[in-house]
Amino acid sequence: MADQEDPMSWTGRAWRGVRMWMVDRKGATMVVWAIMAIPVLSMVGASVDYARFHSGQVEMQNAVDAAALAGGRAYENTLGGFSERDAAARQAAQDFFDANFPDLI
Repeated sequence: MADQEDPMSWTGRAWRGVRMWMVDRKGATMVVWAIMAIPVLSMVGASVDYARFHSGQVEMQNAVDAAALAGGRAYENTLGGFSERDAAARQAAQDFFDANFPDLI
């Protein structure tokens, strides 16, 4: 304990440096920002990823809705039996989906 108080010994100088470091508040904002930068940037990245995912999901849902409407219209407007109407509806739905959501082609 005596060498902690002795200003000439290396442990005394080390303890004095530790005490000064604990009291000194200069640059505290920079330290806090450095510690918080990783979680803040991670949350920003996660929110951007979620927004892109949700946007793609909405775009795909709109393409599916348009395809379903086009298939229903083609089914109603096609003359013939069930197989001809079904084939026309499926083709129209596929064409509309491909036109509205070309990312999967």
